[in-house]
Amino acid sequence: MTSRIGAPRPISPYERLRKAAGYSRKKFAEEFEFSEQYIYDVERGIYPELSSKTINALAEVCGETAIDVTKILMDNYLTPNLPKAHQRWVTEQRKIAAEVINTVRPDQWTKRASPFAVLIERTAGSASRFGELLKLQPSTLDRYARGKQRVMPARLEGALREIGYPYLSELLANQENWRVEHRG
Repeated sequence: MTSRIGAPRPISPYERLRKAAGYSRKKFAEEFEFSEQYIYDVERGIYPELSSKTINALAEVCGETAIDVTKILMDNYLTPNLPKAHQRWVTEQRKIAAEVINTVRPDQWTKRASPFAVLIERTAGSASRFGELLKLQPSTLDRYARGKQRVMPARLEGALREIGYPYLSELLANQENWRVEHRG
């Protein structure tokens, strides 16, 4: 059995800049009327893109504190552009996760646990941790794993393609067969 991987934790560009500006997550969230959980998820890369509101809020605090955003982004992410730095960071995090995910073949399941649910369990232990690994929302992963969503979510399929998951076709077929057999 493949061992589970812990979530990689190199810091995201958004979190790096917020901290460089001297803002705690709580203070930043309160000042710009975000929830702390939302900022936490932004910093974990769970959302596909940074919203203009989150980018503008960060630009404001960085401007107020006169930190050199371009230097920080170039030194750590090789681009002066925050959305591009964010995407590069997401891609790098997924490459780390691929080292374990790509070794697990979706060839086991039970009546209660779909092939995708077993993949999650064997690689990360939970939808939340799997979402952290591939930078995806856990609720979406959970719905698909439980057969509540028939078609694989596009972001999940895109992430698995990005990491070169070698069993994607097999996973899609096995998940559909399981859903038809056990969920009707």
